[in-house]
Amino acid sequence: MYKDDTLIVSTDLEGKNAWKECLRVEKVLLPTGYYYGASATTGDLSDNHDIIAIKMYELDLLETQNKDEDRSHIIPSAASFEAPRERIEDEKPSMSGIKTFLWMMCIAIIVIVLVVMGIMWYQKRQENSRKRLY
Repeated sequence: MYKDDTLIVSTDLEGKNAWKECLRVEKVLLPTGYYYGASATTGDLSDNHDIIAIKMYELDLLETQNKDEDRSHIIPSAASFEAPRERIEDEKPSMSGIKTFLWMMCIAIIVIVLVVMGIMWYQKRQENSRKRLY
C-alpha cells in the first residue's frame, strides 16, 4: 500500500486473508504513471520462490489531501535506503541426485560390459591355446 508517502508491503502466505506486514518505508516519493514490477529473486537462498498473485487496489483520497497536486513529475526518491552492494555471482549448481544416479548407472553398465567382454576374450584365448596342444 502506498499512502501519505509511506510504502507498505504485506503478505498473505497462507491465503487466509490475514495480511502480515513485510516492510514499511516512510518518506517515499513515487510519481504516478509508473509500472509495478516484482521479482522472486531472494538473494542468497537457493530455493525456488514463486509469486503466485499480486493484488493492487486504488485508494481514495481523503478530504484533507491535496487532490490538485500533480505527482506525475515527482522524481522517485526515499529519505533512507541501503547502500548499493556489489553483485555476487551465483555458484553453478552441482549435479542433481537423479543426474548423478544416471551417470553412475551408465558408468556401471560400461564397466560390466567391459568385464564381460574381457572374460569372453580370456576364455576364447584359453580355448585357442588348448587346441594347439592336441
